[in-house]
Amino acid sequence: MSYSFTKIHATGNDFLCFKKEPLDPSEVAKKTCHRRFGFGADGILYPSVSEIADIKMNYLNADGTIASMCGNGYRAFIVFCLKEGLLSGTTFKVETRAGVIESTLHEDHDVELVFTSYHEEVSPPHVRSTTHLTQPLNLEGMNMHVMLMGTLHGMIIVDDPFLISDALAHRLCTHDFFPHHINVNFIKIIDQKKHSSQNV
Repeated sequence: MSYSFTKIHATGNDFLCFKKEPLDPSEVAKKTCHRRFGFGADGILYPSVSEIADIKMNYLNADGTIASMCGNGYRAFIVFCLKEGLLSGTTFKVETRAGVIESTLHEDHDVELVFTSYHEEVSPPHVRSTTHLTQPLNLEGMNMHVMLMGTLHGMIIVDDPFLISDALAHRLCTHDFFPHHINVNFIKIIDQKKHSSQNV
């Protein structure tokens, strides 16, 4: 079986975008996303028909697992769908496994997502035990604030996010407290209005 796809980068992440659903999405994701034996990507995206939005976004991680949502993947998906004529205009409603998420295409070609809801309290199965955004977890000697906004995110305030080692970042992302892993954001507070962060 042969497929055609488009590779798109979005803020440090890369994705393989298919116009139609592959025959076996999980296996295709694992083979095509492999960094050495495939084309290298964080996951695959493909559209399907939605009864509640303009279109539905399907996203699988590089290991073949289904993900409920990915912010950078969403942005890449919008660009791909516009390129392929699957969407038109400048405002969109996209169905994801995390719900319908709205977005806007700006004149500079940036895609802005609008999150209408998020959860400050997170419970199993996303975490081993219930936690709240205002009650940080101490993991690997670092205080992490956890929030669910379609996907699970952990925020850690540090002096310099670019000094965080890949090994530490990986241990936090795959920590046993998060059965399905977590996106970790290292944040440096510059002042009360401007922030700098590195997503891992």
